[in-house]
Amino acid sequence: MTNTVTTYVRDEYSVLADVIMCEPRHMAIKEVINEMQKQHASANINIEKAILQHNQLSAVIQEFGASVHFLPASASLPEQVFTRDIGFVIDEKLIVSNMGASIRLEETKALADWYERRYGSCFYLKKGTIEGGDVMLSDDLLFIGQSSRTSGEGLEELQQMCPHKQIIPLHFDHRHLHLDCIFNIVASATAIVYEPAFEADSLAAVKQRFNIISVPDEEQARLGTNVFSLGRRHIISLPENMHVNKQLREYGFIVHEVPYDEIIKSGGSFRCTTLPLRREEKIINKERNVEQ
Repeated sequence: MTNTVTTYVRDEYSVLADVIMCEPRHMAIKEVINEMQKQHASANINIEKAILQHNQLSAVIQEFGASVHFLPASASLPEQVFTRDIGFVIDEKLIVSNMGASIRLEETKALADWYERRYGSCFYLKKGTIEGGDVMLSDDLLFIGQSSRTSGEGLEELQQMCPHKQIIPLHFDHRHLHLDCIFNIVASATAIVYEPAFEADSLAAVKQRFNIISVPDEEQARLGTNVFSLGRRHIISLPENMHVNKQLREYGFIVHEVPYDEIIKSGGSFRCTTLPLRREEKIINKERNVEQ
């Protein structure tokens, strides 16, 4: 081990301390694996623009005071920018995802090798499939999206690994890739939701627990729910999603608007490209170093 980062995440909105990202240096739509990619496959990705936008995001995160840890970008892994999908932290455990898309299996190995060289052992799911975009935390509650990428068997395996958590499965239209493409928890009692995507019982379960910031169709097309919380009610969101941003501000959030349209072409936004290693309540030291 070469560092002393304590892996710890209990929710989506406490103060961010450490996060894993990966620069989109080799980002490309090589094999269409989601609905968003279908729309942009012919134009594909402008790498220079994607890198610029990714750097803007990491700069905002660092300005807030969190440390950004970069996975080495591999030319053979065109989806590697989406670090959230390949693993997730629940309390002290970094759990490596069982990917539903075969093109992304090598990404999990790269994450596990990188993490275990620095911080210790990962935890591995042995049955079913589960991807980090379908895992949403709020203290002792785990909201797990039942998407085309996360199976019921994967959910059951996760429950065995985290017996102290209450898992709430959320069912939705599989045209949407992951749960975080239609749902995001931004405070203990507030969530952003694209309501038409959910089955009735799942939407009722969400509304029972949260005040809802509703995403209109136009902003859903730009993944309006897929914001990223820095903590202390600071949220990173797209400048184009004016309705969502207005509602967030009315709820007392501070919105940092960052362009990200080039990366969204491949099917993910801010939450998809950030894998928190540690969140904490205390104010973070502004002088943290950035690990390359």
